[in-house]
Amino acid sequence: MRKPNDQVRKLIVAVIITSLFLIFHQSTTSSSDKTTKDEYYYDTKPQAMQESFFSRSRSRIIKVPNSDASLSIPYLDKINKYWHIGGSTQVRNIDSVKLTSKNVPHTHGSIISNGIGDNTMNDFEVVFDFKLTYDDPTTIGDGVAFVITSENGFLLKDLTSSFAMRQYMINSGGILANDISMMGFPQNLPGLALVIDTFANDPTNKQDIPFLDIFLNFNPQRHSYHIESDGHKSSNRRLNDHHIPLKKNILQNDRIKLRIIYMESISFLKIDIQYETEGDYWIELYQNNNDPQGNKHFLLPKNDVTGQRFIGMSAVNGDLTENVELYNIKTSEFHWNNGDESMESTFDYYKECENFLLQEFNQRITMEKDSYTRWKMLKSQPNYKDQLKEKIIHDEQNKKPIELPQGINQHRIVSKKHKDPLWKKIIKLIVKWIIIFIFIVTFYLLSIYIRVSMKHWKKIRSKIRKKSSHDYILPI
Repeated sequence: MRKPNDQVRKLIVAVIITSLFLIFHQSTTSSSDKTTKDEYYYDTKPQAMQESFFSRSRSRIIKVPNSDASLSIPYLDKINKYWHIGGSTQVRNIDSVKLTSKNVPHTHGSIISNGIGDNTMNDFEVVFDFKLTYDDPTTIGDGVAFVITSENGFLLKDLTSSFAMRQYMINSGGILANDISMMGFPQNLPGLALVIDTFANDPTNKQDIPFLDIFLNFNPQRHSYHIESDGHKSSNRRLNDHHIPLKKNILQNDRIKLRIIYMESISFLKIDIQYETEGDYWIELYQNNNDPQGNKHFLLPKNDVTGQRFIGMSAVNGDLTENVELYNIKTSEFHWNNGDESMESTFDYYKECENFLLQEFNQRITMEKDSYTRWKMLKSQPNYKDQLKEKIIHDEQNKKPIELPQGINQHRIVSKKHKDPLWKKIIKLIVKWIIIFIFIVTFYLLSIYIRVSMKHWKKIRSKIRKKSSHDYILPI
C-alpha cells in the first residue's frame, strides 16, 4: 500500500515542474516581444481562435514545386520545351548548361524561361545551382546575372532584322534587345536583377571581388545598369547601399547555390547564398524587411499581357574569361494548402504568410500598423510602388485613421511598443500558476475519490458474494 507521504511528494514535484515551465514560457515570450518601437501587428482572430501559450498552429501555406519553371538533367528535354537560350550557351545534356567558357573572350551566354506552362508566379522561391571555374584567379571576368523579369522576348530568333528589333523595342517599352552589358542581359531589362561581379571595371572601386548588387528596374526607358562603374552609376534602383561582399569560395571552383524568395502578397524579398565547402546552410545576403534604406514596399513587374514573370541567368566574358556552368534551377511556389488559390487574394492569406515565413525560413515578419491598407493597395493598384509612398506621406501628415476590414475591432490593434508593466506580468504569471495548481489539485483529488470509491465498491461486492455463498450452504 502506498504511503500518504509518497503521494504528497509527487504532488509537490508536479507543481514545481509546472511552475518552472510557466516561468520559462513567460521569459521566452517576453524576450520575443523585444522588437523595434515602430512595429505593429493586427490582432484579427476571434478570441476562440487565439493561439494558446502552449503551441503555435501549423501554417496553412505550403511550398509546391513548379516543374515548368525549373531546370534539371536531362537538360535538352526541358530547354526545348520551357526555356530560351542565347549567345554562346552550350547545353551538355547530362553534365551542365555552360554559359561562358574560359579562354574564349568577348562572349556571353544566357538562359530564360519562355513562358510555356506555369509562369504566373506571385509567391515563390527560386534556387540557382552553379559554378565558376578559371585558369588564373588574376585573369577572371566579367560576371554573372540572375533575373526575375517581365520580359523575355529579347532572346527570340525573329529579332535578327532591324525592323523586328525596332518593333520589339516599341512593344517592350524600350528594351535594348541586342545589348548584353548587364552580364549578358540587356542593361535596361525590367524586374529584379542580381549581379555578381568578378572583375572590377572601375579603378576607384575599392571593394574586393567578388561582390553582389541587387537592382530593381520599373521603367526601361529611363533606367539601366552601368557596367563601367560596376553598377555604382546605374540609374535603376539599387537595393543595397554598398556592394555586398561574397566569400572567395566563388572564385575557388566552389559549387554555389543562390536563393531568391519573393512573396508579392506581403512585398517580401529575401536573398541567400550557400557555399558547398562551407556546409549545408544558407547565409542571408539581403532582406527588404531589414533594409535600412526603407526599400520595404515594391512589386516586381509582371508581363503586361500575360501576367507572367520569367526566370533567367546569364554570364559574360570580356578580355578576361571564366567558365560559368549552371547545374539546375529549382522553382517552387507558395500556396494555400487546400489548393484553393482564391484564398490567396484574401487578407487571411496575407496574415498567414507571417506564420509561414517563421516556420519555413525561421524568419519573423511583423506586420505594420497599415497592414490592411497595404494589402488593399497590393491587390488593386498597378502603380503600387509610387502611390504607396505618396499615400503613407499623406496619411502621416494628416494623421488619417487606419482603415480596418469589417468585423475587426479598432481597440484590438496591438502595439508592441506599449508593453505591459512588470507588475502586470507578475500578476498574470501568478494567475497562471493558480489556475494550473487548481487543475492539478482537482485532478489529484478526483483520482483519490475514484480509487476510494473503487475500493469501497470492491468491499461491497465481496460482502455480497460471501452472503450469497452462506445462503446456499445446507445445514449438517
